[in-house]
Amino acid sequence: MKTLFASTAVALALAVPAIAQETGPFVSSIEGDSTRGSDLMGSRLYVSETEVDTMAGQGQDWNDVGEISDIILSNSGEIDAVLVDIGGFLGIGERTVAVNMDDLQFVSDGAEASEFFIVMQGSQADLENAPEFQDPMSASGLETGAMNATQGTGMDTQAGSTLMTGDNADPNMDPEESALIADGMEPEEARDAVNTAETETEDAMQNAETELAEAGNEAENAVENAEAELAEAGNEAEATMDNAAAELTEGETDMAEGDATMAPEGDAAMTGTAGLMPAPMMEREGYQSVGYDQLTADDVTGAAVYGPDDERVGEIGELLMSDDGKLDNAIVDVGGFLGLGEKQVEVPFDNLQILQGDNDMRIYIDATEEQLESLPEYEG
Repeated sequence: MKTLFASTAVALALAVPAIAQETGPFVSSIEGDSTRGSDLMGSRLYVSETEVDTMAGQGQDWNDVGEISDIILSNSGEIDAVLVDIGGFLGIGERTVAVNMDDLQFVSDGAEASEFFIVMQGSQADLENAPEFQDPMSASGLETGAMNATQGTGMDTQAGSTLMTGDNADPNMDPEESALIADGMEPEEARDAVNTAETETEDAMQNAETELAEAGNEAENAVENAEAELAEAGNEAEATMDNAAAELTEGETDMAEGDATMAPEGDAAMTGTAGLMPAPMMEREGYQSVGYDQLTADDVTGAAVYGPDDERVGEIGELLMSDDGKLDNAIVDVGGFLGLGEKQVEVPFDNLQILQGDNDMRIYIDATEEQLESLPEYEG
């Protein structure tokens, strides 16, 4: 009800429109620019230390100081002042000041009358140093229209309670304390209640500041811990790589010793490749078996080598020619980890089967990766 009443009064006070039609005490429409009180409620208040141009839009030197929370009307319906909530932190410590309507300027922010900024010429310090608005009615919860007409006699009666007003009111008494007394509370109890509320508010602000500081410290510690964990993980990964490289280096032994040396078998067997099975006879859909005499060295070099179970066991690293200029043996790169510890072994072409498909080549050998690694290393 209060907002509706204020809105109506503001619309009348802020604009002087041309009334289109009148029917008794009622107005059917309003022509021209008009501003409603609801446009004021919740609007931001700015201060400017320089002269304000009401048609130039928002100025760069304006400071946003608070929000308009209510409107004060005189008994004649004119706007005396607006209430502005300023300051505060997370809703705590906010205070309300009243600004005279005559000291406010409305700066256009668009074509519509409802699009405007509310500006007061002055500084932010003027607002911060302004006296806080004392409103005993808001503290006691009394409605404006319920005030007894005897105000000014020294006693106002409301719901059986007595409120000191006029010349008999104590100007030094806290408005909230006065309101509590008006509601029937003993003066000492009212004073204690107000002091308790103020103490709780101060404690709440201190607790909020402490919690924010602790949250900031926790966030900073979390970042530092995360950086330390990342650095430690990086060191562990580097140490793992070093250990793997060392193990591969230590694992390279003379394959000619012990069980790693395979005895030559038959005329087809060559030194260092004895024991390998003849070339497998693999069949794969879309592939055809071709002889190495049908291919160039570039076709074969770098091609992957697979075992009978289609498991990759190495790749062709180099081709060797016989004394009469024909392809004779292939050097297969086997084993290794991330390019480290790779071993080269010599394999006769007779032990390899080459399958050629569309844009793809697969080379098969009847041996596992472990069997190839057991061969002596090619010395070049």
